[in-house]
Amino acid sequence: MLKSLKQSINKYLSYKPIPETSEIRHLIRQQRIENLPYCSEDEGDLIYNLIQKHQFKACLETGFHTGSTALYLAKAVSHTGGEVTSICLDDEQKLQRGRKLLALEGYDKVHRLIVENSNRVLPELFSSGERFDFVFIDGWKTFDHLAFEVYFFNQMLNDGGVIFFDDAYMPAVKKINLMLERHYEYKEVNYSVYIKEYPLRLHQMLTRLSKHRPYRAFRKFTNTDNQPPFRDWHFYRDF
Repeated sequence: MLKSLKQSINKYLSYKPIPETSEIRHLIRQQRIENLPYCSEDEGDLIYNLIQKHQFKACLETGFHTGSTALYLAKAVSHTGGEVTSICLDDEQKLQRGRKLLALEGYDKVHRLIVENSNRVLPELFSSGERFDFVFIDGWKTFDHLAFEVYFFNQMLNDGGVIFFDDAYMPAVKKINLMLERHYEYKEVNYSVYIKEYPLRLHQMLTRLSKHRPYRAFRKFTNTDNQPPFRDWHFYRDF
């Protein structure tokens, strides 16, 4: 009886993916390898809808691995005429899985993979004048590494752009999220605008036994030059 009740609740609350990303789910199912991490359907749909709604073109991600998140990104920018750049330090054998997934339907044509440590690549991208509309963060997640990355992401992100964090429940990621809101004046997106939020949110809390979101997204509303750290050396006194 109890088991049947749990199954019924899970079925009622479980996420129903959008039709627009059915191709992506099919491709991932074809290539899925057990015990490897893949972008969840709800997270992938949120990424897709954020990019589509705002017509973002230039997307950047740290981490690549199975290529599943890059596939959602590539699908989204294929409609906007954009490109996805992934930075990843995995060995060639691991990278081949993601490359193969993207190549199945030609999404590799809108994808650029940089095999290097992000702490070396980001200053180079910044110095060369590259700018992005959407950044997905799923690389190394110690606070020092994330703070270094976000410093450059913020300056390369176009006004109105979005920074998206995977594994948002991790302590270092939560601290970085606070830094974005308090220091750089980012605002968390209203998830219900992009995805069916409320049944999904309850399902996440019940299955994870945690109030913390598995992923979070923040939008840039203040131009870099006008953000507190770039405007006033004593900005921290306001916090």
